[in-house]
Amino acid sequence: MNERSETSKAPDGIKQGRGCLRKGVILGLWSFFLLGVCYLVVFDGWRDVLLGRAHRKALETFSEVDGVDRVEIFLLRGEGGQKQERTFPVGDVGRRDEIYGNVSIEGVEVEEFLSLWEAQRPDIRYQSLCHDPPYGFRLYREGKEVVETAICWGCVNFSVEVYPFLRIPYGLDATTEEAKALLEFCDARLPYRRDE
Repeated sequence: MNERSETSKAPDGIKQGRGCLRKGVILGLWSFFLLGVCYLVVFDGWRDVLLGRAHRKALETFSEVDGVDRVEIFLLRGEGGQKQERTFPVGDVGRRDEIYGNVSIEGVEVEEFLSLWEAQRPDIRYQSLCHDPPYGFRLYREGKEVVETAICWGCVNFSVEVYPFLRIPYGLDATTEEAKALLEFCDARLPYRRDE
């Protein structure tokens, strides 16, 4: 029996390796746990857990606009001669549509725009699988971009940046008077191409 116990003993180097591996795994688990706690407490992760990140980001697209002082509207459905060199992210992984024109609004026009913008109603039930937006939008607060999205009234959805690497279409009630008024507001400044 004494011979057997001596042969089953691991060499000291292997014992040390197992000890380091065990400590590394424990340290990794604690680090992962602490990062999760930090995300939940410091970076509004608790809201993602309660609402779902996509839903929270969709709601914030139209509600977190206090202090917005400039809006850029991009025409994404125009005529070939209007095409610019730039593109606009509209959803799906890596999809970018061509820009056919853009206008920047400030001052009183921003207030009019925001009154229509904040009245939009995101709702996952309205979503279609297509996404062919006539307009893209960038909203700025003190020179910093706070919202970037594209709205499709025909497909009743808009793009939501869930993470910097992921945009998804999310439903929007495009039948409301406010949604129609927002489309008219944009069309008056940058008429979009109607598909026949």
